[in-house]
Order: sequence, then structure tokens, then C-alpha cells
Amino acid sequence: MVAFASSHRRTSKPKQCVRRKDTCTYNKAPAQLAAFRYYHRSQQYSVIALTDGGGTVKERYAYDAYGIPTILDAAGTTRTTSAENNRYLYTGREWDETLGLYHYRARMYDSVAGRFCSRDPIGFIGSQWSLYEFLLSSPLTGQDAFGLKRHTVSAKDLKRINACIRNNIKSNLAASTPAGAAEATDDACARKALQLVSVRPEIARVADFSGFHVR
Repeated sequence: MVAFASSHRRTSKPKQCVRRKDTCTYNKAPAQLAAFRYYHRSQQYSVIALTDGGGTVKERYAYDAYGIPTILDAAGTTRTTSAENNRYLYTGREWDETLGLYHYRARMYDSVAGRFCSRDPIGFIGSQWSLYEFLLSSPLTGQDAFGLKRHTVSAKDLKRINACIRNNIKSNLAASTPAGAAEATDDACARKALQLVSVRPEIARVADFSGFHVR
């Protein structure tokens, strides 16, 4: 049985774990450490990769705007199912592969329909136009960990998105960037990027922020 772990939470308790600034040091043999899996997330807490104790990528994940998952191996080749038996995917919620639904605690969510399967238990306090609405129909700019009410992406996460955009510019345009040129983006740019993708979902279906194509 494989035990899963992350830099913030573990599902099993390894021996002699020393936590310092959200970093765990495991005093275990390499073979034992290799059995652990570490979650890597996006700005929405969506799992985008699993690595082993040595930092080797074991599996990658990509999503469209409303969370339809695409599972890939370390090289980016699409898989039909998770070889790691990982059920935590979009926004960190549990994916039921048999039903094709996400478990959002208070209710189930259908990523194909882009809506919840039942009405919001707290009524229009958590919804705007429909009691089945998901993230106020703006899925890339918020989170809903309990299936009740949308929470907007924080300023801290906007900065992370901004950094991701900047890094993509550097990596994709490095060859054609004139000497001495500099890239500059800000939080307003990050917000505009999120708004663009939220109103043009076909953009999100082509590639996620990490650059992995999800056609």
C-alpha cells in the first residue's frame, strides 16, 4: 500500500519526522522514502503533479476551466486512469472515477456540466443566479472547498500567477528577446489573464498555466 504525503500534510506518520518551516526531513532508507508521494498544486489547490521522495515526477494532471481532468505520465503522455491511484485532483477535491463526479463535501460536482448535482444547502447566500451554479460561473478566479460558497483567489495567489506568466514569457521567448530587454507584469495583468480565460473557456482547454496541453 502506497502512503501519500505533501509538504503540508501526511496521510501516514513516518518515523522521526522533523518539521522546520513546512519542510519534513525523513530519516528513512531510500527504498522506504520512495514509497511516499508528494502533491504539487496550482493557485487553486488543484493537484498538477505527484513526485516521489527523490523528486522524480510520477504523474501529472491538467484540467479544463471547469475541472475535467486529463491524467498524464511524467513525459506528458495521456493516461486513461491514474497509475498512482490518486483521487485528489481539481481544487484538491476527491474525484470519483466511476461516477465521473467530484466530492465537494456538501454536495457532488459535475465538471462536464459545469454545475453541482444538487442545490446549494445555504441557498442564495452562496449562489448568485442558480442554486446549482459553480463558483459564480467564474471557475478560474475562486475556490469552494465545501461546496457552499465561492472564495476569491487571494492577492498572494495572484502574485504566483503573475510569476508563472512571467516565467512562461521568459522560457518561450528567450531565444527572440533582444539583449537587455526585460519582462514586466503586475497583479492587474494577472487578473486580466484570469478574466480572459474565464470568459473564453476554449483558451483554458488548450493549455493550463503550467504549459501542459490538454486538448
